[in-house]
Amino acid sequence: MIAEGWRHLWTRVFLVLLCSVFGLIFETRVCGQGPDGEANFDWTTSRQLVPGIQYTTLEREYPNAVGLTCPSFLFFNAQAPRKLQLYAVRVDTQTPRLKFVATGRAAEWGQPMPDFQEQVLREFTIRTQRQTTRAFLKEQRERGIPVLLAINAAPWSPFQSGITHPFADKMGLAISQGELVCPADGRPSLVITKDGKFDLKVVPNDADWESIELAVTGFSFCLTDGKPSEVDTTLHPRTGFGLCRDKRYLIFLLCDGRQAASQGATVDEVGRWLKHFGAHNGLNMDGGGSTTLVQWDESQDRAQILNRPAHGERANGNNLGIYFSPESP
Repeated sequence: MIAEGWRHLWTRVFLVLLCSVFGLIFETRVCGQGPDGEANFDWTTSRQLVPGIQYTTLEREYPNAVGLTCPSFLFFNAQAPRKLQLYAVRVDTQTPRLKFVATGRAAEWGQPMPDFQEQVLREFTIRTQRQTTRAFLKEQRERGIPVLLAINAAPWSPFQSGITHPFADKMGLAISQGELVCPADGRPSLVITKDGKFDLKVVPNDADWESIELAVTGFSFCLTDGKPSEVDTTLHPRTGFGLCRDKRYLIFLLCDGRQAASQGATVDEVGRWLKHFGAHNGLNMDGGGSTTLVQWDESQDRAQILNRPAHGERANGNNLGIYFSPESP
């Protein structure tokens, strides 16, 4: 009986310790890493999608959301715990044959924007055809560009919630495969030059863009020289692009929002999370219902959405894709 009692005691101790360890692991995954003073993310723990591209997800739960607002989510309660679901991609830009492609010109490029559903749109010019990120990936593959990963990029106009105008304009500087799609407007862009250099910068309206292979533009900088933007209080789904200090690694960050599992992030949080994942500078790109990350699933021969877009898939004015060029013969 005594031996049996000791056996039960040690069993209980072992189970307590085991639960503690697993609880610690779970707590670390959910709450132990983030933008609030912790060490930068260890990318060796991430999953390789393809050579040169790492992928990870993180969850964070905050005690509440006091002081924050969450438009377009009717069940938001600032007193309740706030959840945040993150998706991050790190791209080694020095990977051989790694290439990028962005949304190109619409067939009607340069023509006046037609009126649509009682919207008078005389101030706009047709630049791109709107399409979902998943449709963009599939179309590029049909064109012979084997895109493996696609993400939404620049904001655009005209935009009105619930109205899907077929065309887009005013995206800031947009260049795809060396062809100008939309002129610069003073906002910062991800720029890839024809000699393979990456940068986040404002390209002047009158600058010579002939040396640029690709450009997509965001709303604003959310991380500058390692310093996040000023604190704001509005939660939305978000998309952020970042570059590390030596510009070798390009970081994509997506934050789900407007749903119970993830209410969203503020702009300054996008900057802090980009910094956590290794960025030194970062842009706040188009977010809201546009926030979408899509991977080509070779095993099932289909495009798979990796995050959970708010309100379903949205047709965006500008998307960005990554692919590998064919090997030289």
